[in-house]
Amino acid sequence: MSTKPKNETLILFLALLITGVLIALGLGFFREQIFGSSGSGTGGTNPNGNPPIEQVSDRLSTGDRNLIPDDGTLDKQAGIDAFKASNFDEAMTRLEASLRSQPNDPEALIYFNNARAGAAQSVKIAVSVPIGSDLNGAKEILRGVAQAQNAVNQAGGINNAWLKVLIADDNDSAETVKQVASELVADQNVLGVVGHFSSDATIAASEIYTQGKLGSISPVSSSVKLSGLSPYTFRTVPSDYVAARALANYMQTTLNEQQAAVFFNSQSGYSQSLKSEFVTALALGGGQVTNELIFLTLD
Repeated sequence: MSTKPKNETLILFLALLITGVLIALGLGFFREQIFGSSGSGTGGTNPNGNPPIEQVSDRLSTGDRNLIPDDGTLDKQAGIDAFKASNFDEAMTRLEASLRSQPNDPEALIYFNNARAGAAQSVKIAVSVPIGSDLNGAKEILRGVAQAQNAVNQAGGINNAWLKVLIADDNDSAETVKQVASELVADQNVLGVVGHFSSDATIAASEIYTQGKLGSISPVSSSVKLSGLSPYTFRTVPSDYVAARALANYMQTTLNEQQAAVFFNSQSGYSQSLKSEFVTALALGGGQVTNELIFLTLD
């Protein structure tokens, strides 16, 4: 496909990814880290020991680049090399062999399905995750997307078209997120985006997606600032409004406590959002936050 989708295609995409990501996200609704991300843009060595990425294009891959080297096998690399050469049959064979030895590698499964599509008619979406700053969180989301893509393609695709997935590493950094989002909007074949990870990242990308009229859906962002932010920005989890009231209710009715101290990260939009909603919820129930303590992680 070479143009942006009609509304019904976007709705189909959203329904598919909501189901797939929720099934595979075993870490629950609140996998997003309360103490924020260590993402630092494009410079330096990332926390996983991988070399720095200088070009935005180096952060994007449908199968021609290994974005998660620590999950690498000889077969996986051979499959990526074959994919890069448009030898899709060989890529499928090698990636399938890699999956037999590492069945939980979501990148290999996504690339396998992309090779399966080859040069045939396809529907393309993107998934943007923080590989460089939170590899485990990135893998959880990728597993959900890989599972959904595999299920769709095994069932014959979407309107006889294969489902292709472009993986993006946005490092959960606002600057990099905006660069990645701009690249995805510029790609007329991308019909929608699964992402981003933290609330700050999702908010940073929202304006760009809105301008480009590209739908996005985050599996973990929960800040109340996302509610009604854009008709092109969605999420699969409740906002912090819901979570905070559940926490306050548990504290006051089950623990029979009315006072609490709150630790939060002033540099994290997610942490600030949850803290603010909890303080409000506790006060509405007759409770009180006696102290607010800022917690910061040192690089």
